[in-house]
Amino acid sequence: MDLAQLLSWIVAVNTVVNLATTAYTLMSARATKALEGIKALDTKISALSEERQKASDAVSERFQKVESRLLKIESDMEHMPDREQAQALALAIEKLSGRVGILDERLTGRIETLSERLNPVQAMAARLQDLEFERDK
Repeated sequence: MDLAQLLSWIVAVNTVVNLATTAYTLMSARATKALEGIKALDTKISALSEERQKASDAVSERFQKVESRLLKIESDMEHMPDREQAQALALAIEKLSGRVGILDERLTGRIETLSERLNPVQAMAARLQDLEFERDK
């Protein structure tokens, strides 16, 4: 092998090595950019995941509050009368108010009669009091 041939082989190998190095550099640069992009996306996904978790916790907490309020309302409603019971209570109150009105009329007449009967007793007590004042003088 003469020197010219060896030199051509060295130039050829050097060219191939340079091409391979250039290809590797281009590919690794793109891979580095892609890796940075993936890391950025991972960071965004993590942030969004945290925000979603916070929102989910807030919704869960609010749901718990609403559920406890609903349970309280349901327990309060159990003690309240239903439609038929309320209607029966209204009728009973109406009957009682009618009876109270009748009793009021009866007692009014009796009180007036009693007042008329007590008038002579009141007059007699007044005379006795006057008599006692005269004796003390």
